Amino acid sequence: LSLLYLGASIGDASTITLAREAMDTEIRSAQVAGESMRWGAKLGKSTDEPYWLHGGSGVGTAAIRFYAVTGDGCYLDVAKRAAEGCYS
Repeated sequence: LSLLYLGASIGDASTITLAREAMDTEIRSAQVAGESMRWGAKLGKSTDEPYWLHGGSGVGTAAIRFYAVTGDGCYLDVAKRAAEGCYS
């Protein structure tokens, strides 16, 4: 988020691009199950805790912020899917 906000505040597209690359790497590490996305422990394991413990809520809120700054709907979709992963 720091790179995203820095790039937005100084109007530097290359810094925003770097921030997006970092966020996209995090998104690619998600475990996808239907319409939900989760991060951390493997799905179905006894350690699968999709809330604060393994990052779904943090990735989801970061995705909302990326959507707010970039206007790219893919980040809004990720936020919704992360919320579904935290809810299920």
